[in-house]
Amino acid sequence: MAERTRWTDERIDDAVGRIDGRFDAVDNRFDRVEGDLRELRQLVYYLWGSMLIGFLVVIATVLLGHH
Repeated sequence: MAERTRWTDERIDDAVGRIDGRFDAVDNRFDRVEGDLRELRQLVYYLWGSMLIGFLVVIATVLLGHH
């Protein structure tokens, strides 16, 4: 039979500390991803706005060019 492993309070505290550290790292990664998505969303809005203005200018140029 395999020998039973004894978990002391110190070993449990160490294990919990490592697990907490990993969760903190995951939280930091999610925060970075959330920030990146926010920046990407802003970029899409800016590009969409620029394209809309460009289309309006082209339409105005075409309409004014025919008269």
